[in-house]
This record gives sequence, C-alpha cells and structure tokens, in this order.
Amino acid sequence: MANMARVIMCAGCGAKISRSEAAGTFCMKCYTYRFKGRELKDVKLVKCPRCGRISYRQWMEPEKLLDVLKEKLKTDKVRLIGDDRLLQAISTEGIEIEMPRLILFEEQSCRDCNRRYTGYFEAILQLRGDYEKRADKIIKMLREQTFLPKIEDMKDGLDIFVGEKRALNYVLTELHLKALKSYKLHGQKQGKRIYRTTYCVRF
Repeated sequence: MANMARVIMCAGCGAKISRSEAAGTFCMKCYTYRFKGRELKDVKLVKCPRCGRISYRQWMEPEKLLDVLKEKLKTDKVRLIGDDRLLQAISTEGIEIEMPRLILFEEQSCRDCNRRYTGYFEAILQLRGDYEKRADKIIKMLREQTFLPKIEDMKDGLDIFVGEKRALNYVLTELHLKALKSYKLHGQKQGKRIYRTTYCVRF
C-alpha cells in the first residue's frame, strides 16, 4: 500500500510514474512538451537579514511568508516547498498543474533592526528602591514588545533603555506601575522638537 501511494498516473499520457519523478501531475516528458517555455517568473521580495521579517506593504514576521505570497500573486493556490521555492497551481488546456517558482530575496534591514543595532532608544526606565524581585518580569515583558539596546546597573538602581515609548507605556499599565516622568530635548525633526522621556519607578 505504501508503494502504491507513491505511484501516480500521468495526466497527459496515462503512464504510471513515481511521485518523485513527477512534475505536478505529469511525467517529465509530457511536462516538457506541454509547458516548455511557460516557466513562471521568479518572485522578488525584500527580507531583513537580521530578523528575517518580510517587507510587503509593511514589515511582516517570517511565518507570514505564505500569506505575503498569496497576496502578492493574487491567488490562494500557492504552497512553499522550501525556504526560497514555491509551487503555484495554474490551469492550462483544462488541466491544473503546479508550476515551480523561485523566491529571490533582496536583503534590506528593517527599521527596528536599524534602530536596535545603532543604539536607538525613545525612553529610559529607571527602577529604584527594592526593585530586584520585579526587574526580571519587567524586562521580559518589555522585550516581548520592543527592543532594549542597553541595561545599566547604577549605584541607586537599574536603568533600562527602551526602544519604543509606546511599549513602555503598555508594560507599565499592564503591571499597574506608576512612574514619575521627566523630559530631555533630544533634537528636532521637520521643525518639531523631539524629547526623550525618563520614567522613574520606585518600589
């Protein structure tokens, strides 16, 4: 039964062939005759070499690659057969066959990775007092939401440099922590002043 499951009948000539020798539902002879010159073009996408995220309209997580391909190719009849190869079903002469396509990735760092590796941060969270029991959980939650370019042990506590202020506000709200805020002018962008915020939480 196992051997039978690996044998199919060619949709073109009816010959029995093993799945490993098949091109979709055709033997190689019929495939070459019917589809020669109809190879599908390579699919081009942008991929971050650091985190693996894919850029299509916006940066998306690596596990969304199949969804990105379906949207880009405007078809659901797509499946991955490797990190950089796919099969796309097309219909011709009343017969549907899966055609191979190569995915070509252009490497380009995403915004988050650019910021992460250049030491960018929007806020500093200062933990003061008896903070040791809470620090690990706070750091873990922050890392789930954003990146932390630096953590410094200070004489009077711990300073956590936070990539995105939005993420810090979310974590503080979730943990019901109140912070004393202070602001420092960092620069200007398009005529607007840019401030970095320091949040001080005392336990």
